[in-house]
Amino acid sequence: MKPLLDLTPFALFAATFFLFTPHDFFVSTIVLMSATALQVALTWLITRTVSKQLWATFWLIMVLGGLTVVLRNKTFLFWKPTLVSLAFAIALLVGQAIGKNPLRLILGGQLTLPDKAWRHLSYGWAAGFVLEAVLNLYVAFNFSESFWVLYKLWGSFGLTFLYIICTGVYLAGNGLLNDATMQQRAAATATSIPPLADAQQATAKHSDSADGRSHL
Repeated sequence: MKPLLDLTPFALFAATFFLFTPHDFFVSTIVLMSATALQVALTWLITRTVSKQLWATFWLIMVLGGLTVVLRNKTFLFWKPTLVSLAFAIALLVGQAIGKNPLRLILGGQLTLPDKAWRHLSYGWAAGFVLEAVLNLYVAFNFSESFWVLYKLWGSFGLTFLYIICTGVYLAGNGLLNDATMQQRAAATATSIPPLADAQQATAKHSDSADGRSHL
């Protein structure tokens, strides 16, 4: 449900731009702002919480989208993806610097990795977000609006998929993916199987009960 909600606002922006009001950037921006507000409302109704990331995206779209429509200047909305990407990069670098790696906080429950690996992943994703921020501005100011809309709709998701592949290759290449999987399985086994001492006590009690019945 969440990935669908995240995709919907800009998908509606693109649909409005290409289908309903062809190449009317400003009407499409109003649709984007409305859809993002609806996204926040639906997220709260479904989960009873709204993430800081979604709030940041909401306010950026409201402010930059509002300026785009009021001043009839598309540059403001062009900058929105770049600002979001730079914010993510800064959050990763600052979090790593103060000893609270954001990736570890998010994925620590699914992956058990050494500190060095979390640090490398943090720097790698931060570099990826910086690259995405630069590419967005390059496309926005060197290609047509239509191309930018298509790039924003598909290119950013393609880059994210590429980062995920690179992350998997890094983990697998350093033997960390298998180690993490084995650690997860060991943890799951440890929680599902009673400790040896408890098992021995249970066996002893069962034997005592059996002996008592035999004496009867």
